[in-house]
Amino acid sequence: MRAVKSLLVVGCLAPTVSLAGDHAYVGAGTTTCGHFVGQHLATDDLLKQPFLAWAQGFLTAENLAHQDHVVVELPEPDTILAFMQKYCTDHPLDTYMGGVLELYKALLVRQMRAQPSTGPSP
Repeated sequence: MRAVKSLLVVGCLAPTVSLAGDHAYVGAGTTTCGHFVGQHLATDDLLKQPFLAWAQGFLTAENLAHQDHVVVELPEPDTILAFMQKYCTDHPLDTYMGGVLELYKALLVRQMRAQPSTGPSP
């Protein structure tokens, strides 16, 4: 039964390729938020895993790309999924990738606000 579920997950995500300008994007991030909400509402955690893994990889890559400026502390998996559930429910036509990027921006803003100011002393 687990093998059948795995095949269903792969089948749901396999055709997810997007071209934007000179870049090609693949994986769960290219699906719509509406698709994610449908999968997320499923009670089977197996259907959520590709989305969570994709988000964690994207957030990690953002940290690596910007490590000379600031590295964002990444949230727990349940927090990522909760943010994405709300974002995607509110924006069903956006891509999942767009939602994960909004999560990264929100984490960055929160972290920047929490850091003490390093401006000149009076």
